[in-house]
Amino acid sequence: MAEVGVFEGSTARLVCEAKGEKRLRLFDTFEGLPAGGEEDLGVHRKHQYSCSRESVEAYLQGHGYRHVTYHEGVFPESTHDVEEAEYCFVHLDVDLYASTLDCLNYFYDRLVPGGILLSHDYSLLAGVRQAFTEFLEDKREGLIELPTTQCMFVKLPNIGFEAVQPPGNQASVAAPHIRPTQTQP
Repeated sequence: MAEVGVFEGSTARLVCEAKGEKRLRLFDTFEGLPAGGEEDLGVHRKHQYSCSRESVEAYLQGHGYRHVTYHEGVFPESTHDVEEAEYCFVHLDVDLYASTLDCLNYFYDRLVPGGILLSHDYSLLAGVRQAFTEFLEDKREGLIELPTTQCMFVKLPNIGFEAVQPPGNQASVAAPHIRPTQTQP
């Protein structure tokens, strides 16, 4: 499980309440937002939503949550110390087009089939919406817009197709049959 964009840790606390013994990786600059791009329409300022790592750690440790790791820095560079992993749940609250797109690119292939990626501010911030629109353009997953300004998608299994020749030596006169195959990530 992971969250990118932790701020004061309130959503991380909710995830901790539900995660059981699973590991939760928290990614944040702990210095607020990086500078936005033109896609973000100047809505936010650099360093907005700043909260120290120590403050978030103290808040979560005060509730006794275990198996929480902190990865400080701009995402995805902040993953440099993270072992390769699969994720069943990812929460994004990064507010900016480039940050959202970076997160989608990083987590999509690491999300297990049936895994959920949930994002904040989809219906409020043009850059977040644009990143999802562009990223999912060639994907099978459908976006679910929630009435709470959030959106989510559920990762579908990787299903491909392979050509299978019909029995006998009929390859030159008959098209191959198509059979779905399922690959595991």
